[in-house]
Amino acid sequence: LSEKGIVAQLLRYARLRLPTLHEYCAICDEPHTSSPMIQRTVCFREFCCWQFSQFGKLISDAEGVNTTAEVTDLLVCMAVHAVRSKRRHLIFDPFPKLFLESGGPPALSSRSRDSWQTLEQVMRSV
Repeated sequence: LSEKGIVAQLLRYARLRLPTLHEYCAICDEPHTSSPMIQRTVCFREFCCWQFSQFGKLISDAEGVNTTAEVTDLLVCMAVHAVRSKRRHLIFDPFPKLFLESGGPPALSSRSRDSWQTLEQVMRSV
């Protein structure tokens, strides 16, 4: 292989890597610790999640964070129940912000009118 040129080596690498591209994080290129998705995703390591939440499509072609459906379902169910709790002010501290468009004002924040009812509706619709 060393006598072949760099272009031939790159083509060989691409042919071997493209079928398994979805098995690796789109940011750190480490293998996913859980079963891979069909599309490219970002692993759930703290740094990669932070980078994806801050920069998104600017730095990666990933479709989202690779989490198992059971974990996501559990977190959503817990949040739906937490928003109905009497201790919701403690649980949702800081209050989550929801942005509908990039760079725009938050559609939901602690300053929003009927913020708790709106948050419950949003959580139920997920």
